[in-house]
This record gives sequence, structure tokens and C-alpha cells, in this order.
Amino acid sequence: MTHDSWDLEVTRKDLRQRRLAPAQAPDARPLASGQALFAIEKLALTANNVTYAALGELLGYWRFFPSAEGWGRVPAWGYARVIRSAHDDLAVGERVFGYLPMSSHVVMNVDRLRPGSLVDAAPHRQSLPPVYNDYQRLAPPTASSPDDEDLNAIFRPLYLTSFLIDDLLEARALLDVEAVVLTSASSKTAAGLAFLLHQRAQHPQIIGLTSARSEALVASMGSYDQVLPYSRLGELSQSGASVLIDFAGDAAITGAAHRALASLRASLRVGATHWDAQSVAAPLPGPSPELFFAPDRVRARMREWGREQFDARYDAAWSAFLPSVRAWLIVDHPHGAAGLDAAFGTLVDGQSDPARAIVWSP
Repeated sequence: MTHDSWDLEVTRKDLRQRRLAPAQAPDARPLASGQALFAIEKLALTANNVTYAALGELLGYWRFFPSAEGWGRVPAWGYARVIRSAHDDLAVGERVFGYLPMSSHVVMNVDRLRPGSLVDAAPHRQSLPPVYNDYQRLAPPTASSPDDEDLNAIFRPLYLTSFLIDDLLEARALLDVEAVVLTSASSKTAAGLAFLLHQRAQHPQIIGLTSARSEALVASMGSYDQVLPYSRLGELSQSGASVLIDFAGDAAITGAAHRALASLRASLRVGATHWDAQSVAAPLPGPSPELFFAPDRVRARMREWGREQFDARYDAAWSAFLPSVRAWLIVDHPHGAAGLDAAFGTLVDGQSDPARAIVWSP
């Protein structure tokens, strides 16, 4: 069943259980002063959305877009257009880019309106990381190509995490190691980090761990010095100092990597692409895995660098990375509520092709 206004909801305990819940019709939704109703135009779907859901309780992702008890709306990055406005300075037809629910519409409490940005100041979002509450105000659609919009939605938020991990490794003097090992090496955030590491004049060996079906793709990216499928993880042997960046969140893989890396300096857990394999493992040799939470790093660098310098550094890194993506990524465009449900289902089931990406639209 589909509706003119709907929310895609998942059960918080089992991401495979989902429903399309009817929502209040757009013209019937009351708007308080300062609020605006947005129609969601595009959403990028990646393994990162599975991480948001898998870590929803731990990191508060379910709190951005409240839902019925036991259910949740998974956040995604994308584009939305104002269709009704009760804010004097925000016109119908304006478009924004930012953090959105898997829904047909969303109401925002518009605040701190600037020429290029606005903030959703909804009371329930005030204690959540500010980076997710900021939205980019966009020029008219004719000012940018659809291809750039798609790649921006797919990669720019993920590449920010890549950029921040690279920065953290440098700040903590963790780049003077023999190797940096990345699990789920075909994931887009891992690919971004590998690219950044590879751009350094003096970089450690960059080793990617991935599934057998993704081995050729990861090798073709040109940023990894060595690629190993998980079935050959036993061949991973580094006697020198190394760092593990874990995007999979799979207890078995993490344990095997810890045992193989004899002189592990640090182990960072970034994602949970293997969301259904997060059982508690036996105590691991080497350093305990530490959770990397990108918003904390954003706050720290914003304080030290200031917003202008932060944006300039990231924009430069993004401009260098974008051409490399066009060489291997194919974008699929599912439509409608059922298309969104099916697309998210392929990610939950681990059946998505890492050489492809999804940008959904109504």
C-alpha cells in the first residue's frame, strides 16, 4: 500500500522488518510560526544508512526523526524542497541538502537562516550532534547538474568521515606505521579514506579486507596496496606497527585481524556494515577497539580551525576526490515508496553491488 504522505519505518531490533506507515496529508499538517514543510526529492542510500540503524540506540540516530514505539525512521542524506512555509524568510520552492528521514515529507523548525544554510531547531534535536541539524540552502536546480547532485548526496557526507579519520590518524601520529588495514574496503567511506591515505607522499601500506565478490573492484580503485578477501584473512601478517580501521563491525573479522596484526597500535571502529554479526567476541589481543564518532571530531576541529578554515580544507579534499569516483561508480535510481523499501532491503541483506550506488526519488 502506498500513500501520498508516508514514512518508511523499521523495527529497531530487526532491520528486515519494515512497514510503510501512512502520514498526515501535506495540506493538513499544521505549521507553527517558523516551521516549514519539505517534500523529500532525493535520498542517497548506502551501507552508511545500515550503520545509522545498527547503532541507532547507541549513538542516538533514532532520535532525529521520532516514530512509534519500537519503530524507527532511518536517516539518509538528500535533497528536499519547501512546499509550505510559516517562516517569513523561507520561500516555497527553496531547496536544501542535508539529513532527512526515509519519508515523503518532513517538517523543520527553521532557525539561524543564512544565505547558504539553515538549522532545524526542533526541540527534540537540540541535544543531538549539530552537524546533523545544519542544512545547505541551494541555488536553483539549473545551477548544478543532476550527476553532481547524485554524487554529492552519495559521497560528500561519507567522505567527511574519511577526511576526519585521516586527520585523526595524522594528529595522533598513527601514520608512521607499516600498514593501515581497512575492513569492508569496498564501502564508500573506506574507499574515501584509502584515497586520502594514498595521496600522502609518505604513506603506510594500505591494506583492504573485503568480500570475494568485491575483491576486483577494490583492487581497481588504485588506492589500496594490497587487497585480501575475508576468506584469506589468515594471510594478513604484519610484524611491524599497524592500525586497524574497522568499517564492518563484524566480531569474527575484527578478532581475526587483531590476532593477525602482531604490533597493533590502534583499532578504530567506524561502521557496522555487517550489522547482524556484532556478537560480543572474546577479549582481543592488542588495544581495545575504540568507537570513532565523526560529529565529535567535527566539533573539535571547528573549535580549533573555525568554520571557514574547516570548510575550505574539506572542500579542497572533496574536489580532489570527486574525479576518482566517476571512474567506477554507477548510480541506480529507484522510485516511489516501494522502491525505497526494496533499495534499503538490499543494503540490509548485504546484497548491494559496491560498484553501484542508489539515489532514490519519488
